[in-house]
Amino acid sequence: MKRIYNKWLKGGLLGLLAVFAFASCSDDHFDLNTSNASGTLWENLVATPGTANFAKILEKTIVNKKSYGVPATISYKDLLNSSRVFTVWAPKDGTYDEEKWLKLLEEGKNELVEKQFVRNHIACFNYNGAYATSEKLQLYNQKYAVYDAANNKFMGVDISDGEYKNIASVNGTLHLLEGEAPYSPSLRELIEITPETSDLCQYILDKDTLEFRESWSTPGSTVNGQIQYVDSYFVESNKILPYVAMNEDSLSAAIIPSNTAWQEAIDKISPFYNYKETYVYYDDDAAKYVTDTIKADSLQELYTKEVIFDNMFYSLREQRGFDYTTADVNTVKNFFETADSLVSTAYYYSSRTGHQHAPDCRVLTEGKTPLKGSNGYAFITDHFNFKANKAWQYDIIVEAEYTSYYNQRLSKYYLPEGGLVYHSVTDGNRNDSVKGRVRNNAYIEYVPVNASSKQTVAYDLPSVLSGTYDIYVVIVPENMTDPSNKNPKCNQFKATLQYDLDSKGKASTIKSDKTFKSDPSKVDTILLFENFKFPYCYDHIRNSYPVLSLQVVRSVAEFKTVTTTMYIDCFILKGKDE
Repeated sequence: MKRIYNKWLKGGLLGLLAVFAFASCSDDHFDLNTSNASGTLWENLVATPGTANFAKILEKTIVNKKSYGVPATISYKDLLNSSRVFTVWAPKDGTYDEEKWLKLLEEGKNELVEKQFVRNHIACFNYNGAYATSEKLQLYNQKYAVYDAANNKFMGVDISDGEYKNIASVNGTLHLLEGEAPYSPSLRELIEITPETSDLCQYILDKDTLEFRESWSTPGSTVNGQIQYVDSYFVESNKILPYVAMNEDSLSAAIIPSNTAWQEAIDKISPFYNYKETYVYYDDDAAKYVTDTIKADSLQELYTKEVIFDNMFYSLREQRGFDYTTADVNTVKNFFETADSLVSTAYYYSSRTGHQHAPDCRVLTEGKTPLKGSNGYAFITDHFNFKANKAWQYDIIVEAEYTSYYNQRLSKYYLPEGGLVYHSVTDGNRNDSVKGRVRNNAYIEYVPVNASSKQTVAYDLPSVLSGTYDIYVVIVPENMTDPSNKNPKCNQFKATLQYDLDSKGKASTIKSDKTFKSDPSKVDTILLFENFKFPYCYDHIRNSYPVLSLQVVRSVAEFKTVTTTMYIDCFILKGKDE
């Protein structure tokens, strides 16, 4: 999530107002008031009866540029007195709690007053009410509001009629309201203002960043060898929040953990990211074992909390079977309790879409009624109800044809040239007598040095977590693309799993306690290791992997029924919920 900000340096008030004059709010495609206009917005505000308290709040509220890198030097009195074009909807005295906002200013909460009250009554451009229309417009705090000039309402609040209706000014229009315009917090703001989510809120705040963009900034004079920027641009971003959490154009739902659920999530997820301090791998170029040292605790915390956020936000426009145009508290609540699948923002463009499936979906929100925000709906849950194999410990599929994971060093007795043969299965060459389908319509044939050699095929296993898996291999019959072969031989083999290398290259090893034999009449999925728990996490670790090896087993008596040429579609690690 990124937002672009502009800060102004040097030149004092006149320089600031000059920059304001050229900002986007001065675009002239909205009709400005001409013949009937006199005075600035500020001058008309202080001259209009019943707006004294609103004017007092605006005069005390600073145009807050703290986050841009410099303290602000102008108030909203100065802003509305400039040439920059605005529309102001001013609530009349006595129709709202003026003292609340003035007290907050006295307490130093300028930013809160500015965003939730002042900017909530101001919009860029001139909306003079001359046309009997209803339109959705963006306010100065980036929120969206409905200005219904046809029915004389702003965000559902009546606009005053009579002598002081639609007051034309040289830099915009002033409207009087019969009450305060309601403020609707975004999904991020709901987290910030909800006491039960304070732990999550603090973690988010710690991830806010501000980056200066020199190429987008306007340099001024050079003082003591340092460029003084007249117009400086910064990009504010958050390293963990997705764009939809703050973007007012979004329409999303969020499953937000309370402080209790936040700690439950950490306790439940962190064991799957149990990193070691050192990982050893064999460097083929250096022809030796190499040790990498990592910050295990830091990585565990990082990826544990990343999982929480990956499963927190759900764009309603992306949910299959949900009509986002009908979104309200009730339709969103019902959908999350009855959905066949949910797709979080982290998985729009991956094979993991639909990672939450019925009946698991309904337990996620605990039957809660969501809070309505400006850009979506928030379920604040008491517990963390996600399951490992539906939310972070996904099935791992290693396609044999993706030979980047083929471990050449540990594979043995295959032809050095032409030992790996790629096969593509098409409608034209598929043997219809074979049951089952080949993933991606491709597999690899591993050709041994000679017919009697008992080769070993080894593959690295990527992205493995320190969790429990069932481990499979999918074997393809030798006549998958050869219908003329009426008596196909089977593959027969043992399996070995190696992991956790020490500095001398010695690995922890587990061997299958039986010999496996494939069924040559079908694409055969064979369980090699059941409920195997990896003690350490390998996800996001460069070069270090567990290795799965298959060793051909064949006796002399089995020459006619067992082939030493292997045919592999893929390897599958199926995550188990714990």
